[in-house]
Amino acid sequence: MDRICKWSVRYDGESGALEFIARVEELCEVYDLPTDIMPRIIMELLHGKAAIWYRNNRRVWSGWQEFKREFLKFFLPTRYLERLDDQLRQTFQLAGEKFRDYALRLQDLMRHLDYTTQQRLDRIARNSRREYQLFFGDTSSKDLNEIIALGERFEDIPTPATATPWRETAGIPRQPRGNTPFMTSTSNASRNVCHRCAQPSHLARDCLNQRVLFCWDCGLTGVLTKECCRQTTRQDIQARAKEQQDQPTKSTGPGHHKTNQEPEVASTASEEGARQNNPMTTTAR
Repeated sequence: MDRICKWSVRYDGESGALEFIARVEELCEVYDLPTDIMPRIIMELLHGKAAIWYRNNRRVWSGWQEFKREFLKFFLPTRYLERLDDQLRQTFQLAGEKFRDYALRLQDLMRHLDYTTQQRLDRIARNSRREYQLFFGDTSSKDLNEIIALGERFEDIPTPATATPWRETAGIPRQPRGNTPFMTSTSNASRNVCHRCAQPSHLARDCLNQRVLFCWDCGLTGVLTKECCRQTTRQDIQARAKEQQDQPTKSTGPGHHKTNQEPEVASTASEEGARQNNPMTTTAR
């Protein structure tokens, strides 16, 4: 009893019920005390609302697990463990996060849930990044230390030099427009980046990062691909139409007007010949 009274852990009935129970179990293990004796003497660690609850609900509990279940049922918010399990399922390894740090973060969330050892390992592997999962393969026969070692081995693999650095993509020359057919350059074709977040080494269908607006061909941020390298401008179309309209039409040659006058000249010559051949016309003159 004196040893327990010296513990610095206390609970007042407010937030942190799970942390209090976990700390009591840790201290019992450190001092080699059976946890089943705690329901009878835990009053020394309670005050405030927690002490009031203990006085009004005290009975002969069958052991620590029964006391723990009733204690948490009263002091935890409704469906707290279900929401904690949902939070765990939606917690994933961050981009650039070391696998060891990620595994430790998930372990801290799982310590309050009734997961088996295999369920913990499966959750850690399943919520890791896609490239780690492909490197791990089947994890059913591995323990946590082996998985962490595999994760660190994967992190030691040098990044392929063929990937174009993101900061240099803005300087890549764009494809000329106009009548020239669109062709993706070799440097752009070698850019292996996600079409969702612009990060390398994974596909858009597997991406969990925030979406980034950028041109898939030249990497320019803030624009869509169809508004950048794959755009056919309206000005180009209008310019080609104007060129067709401005082409010179076939003009009429200067001899054209002379041909229009030929019938008149021919008519005058015919009338003159008729007068010469008509004797009556000559006599009249």
